[in-house]
Amino acid sequence: IEIRTKFAALVAVAAAVSAVPAVANEARVELRGGEFFADGSSDESIGLAIGYDFDLSETIFVGVEASGDKILSGGTEPSFGFSTRLGTSFGESLRAFVAGGYHTPPCDGCVSAYSVGAGGEYALSEGVYLKAEYRHFLPNHISGDYDAVLVGVGIAIPPDARRWDMTGFVLHPGFIDAHLGLSRVNGLAAPAEP
Repeated sequence: IEIRTKFAALVAVAAAVSAVPAVANEARVELRGGEFFADGSSDESIGLAIGYDFDLSETIFVGVEASGDKILSGGTEPSFGFSTRLGTSFGESLRAFVAGGYHTPPCDGCVSAYSVGAGGEYALSEGVYLKAEYRHFLPNHISGDYDAVLVGVGIAIPPDARRWDMTGFVLHPGFIDAHLGLSRVNGLAAPAEP
């Protein structure tokens, strides 16, 4: 077996074993980086994903995701993906999932691809998690499959998250003295105290 295949299998198993959860029935935002492997070479990538997970039971969830990933080498462009996933929770902080999706071409002259994969999430704290994922890409109409290993950090936003109505307020970041202040708009001054 080729070294790349062994490495990909090990990463997939490691991701499934040390997987992570965000809480289901929640929105999530992830910043990720990784490595894409094709034809004996590899390139780094960076990306962003947003998604939503729905509980099917206490331990089973299904989710949808939209993502954008950029391979960090010349001649590439952002590839946008649309995926679904099915997973299970192992306690409060560990989740594993399988996923599949569609991805736009990552470069000029490239073609779109379908992907299948597996991964996991591990909760660091309430609402913050680490994620590891393996994807195998199957390009449309050509041979030359490729693989990706992605790792990242995510923020889960549960549906019961506290929300503040900030209508009429302006947020003032403190660039000099690193404080944050709020003030009322429309002449109703409410000076911010550090």
